[in-house]
Amino acid sequence: MVFGATQAPVLRRDYWRPFQCARPRGRFLAGTGAYCESIHTEFRWLQADDGEPRIPLPPVAATTHRSCVWFTAPAFTTASFQQMTNPARSIIFDFGNVLSIWDPHQLYRDFFPNAQAVDAFLQEVNFSAWNLEQDRGRPFAEGVEVLSAQFPHYSHLIRAYDERWEDSVVGAIEGTVQIVQQLVRAQYPLYILSNFSVEKFPLMRRRYKFLELFDDIIISGEHRLIKPDPAIYELTLKRIGRAASDCVFIDDSLHNLETARRLGFEVIHYQSPAQLGSELRRLGILPRSS
Repeated sequence: MVFGATQAPVLRRDYWRPFQCARPRGRFLAGTGAYCESIHTEFRWLQADDGEPRIPLPPVAATTHRSCVWFTAPAFTTASFQQMTNPARSIIFDFGNVLSIWDPHQLYRDFFPNAQAVDAFLQEVNFSAWNLEQDRGRPFAEGVEVLSAQFPHYSHLIRAYDERWEDSVVGAIEGTVQIVQQLVRAQYPLYILSNFSVEKFPLMRRRYKFLELFDDIIISGEHRLIKPDPAIYELTLKRIGRAASDCVFIDDSLHNLETARRLGFEVIHYQSPAQLGSELRRLGILPRSS
């Protein structure tokens, strides 16, 4: 078979050794077709008679005649061959406000008369900076003690965030979860990289079964590193065994995305499930019809 041929060749029995089809453990981008005796599985593997390594190829239109099956293979280019023989890009998701809505207002609305009063409290205690230290690995008990010493008149409110933390989790973003399911069916390696407390994330594992769809989950609190520190991106790449250029990183924070972009990631600024789907189609990761 000549790669780059202008005419689509037909791969026949006398050119290619018969073999048993099998669904691969790894995940690959869509390619072209090849001869196979069985057509019951999603992916086919092509192997030359000289014993060269197998090339993963999904099936295309087949023609049957008696005991033979032919798969018509479209013309190849160097780029399409490289795409076929390299694993699919890894896709790395943020968690909070990408896969699940987190909002401390949800919890504190029980303590204040309106949203403006909640905002005033959160700003006064510098809630975002304080909470980020729990994401960096500080124990919640220590964090509550530190902030309560600074704002003793709010100590009951500060404790409430620890004791009723799950009330700040509104729920899954179903549109994003559906995209994750599409990517799983397309055999993409999927990961999560999230700024999150190591104490609280087990609650999310129990709550959300869709987390089982991910190949690995990197939680900042485990490593005492937080985005956008380049070190946590480098740790993630080492852990998943990929180069930044092989990865698409999805986050709702522009600061986090800027660091990822400088390191060589393809990045998507998450704004909504519809917008995420559009970006993934633009990159050729999701089909145009999805």
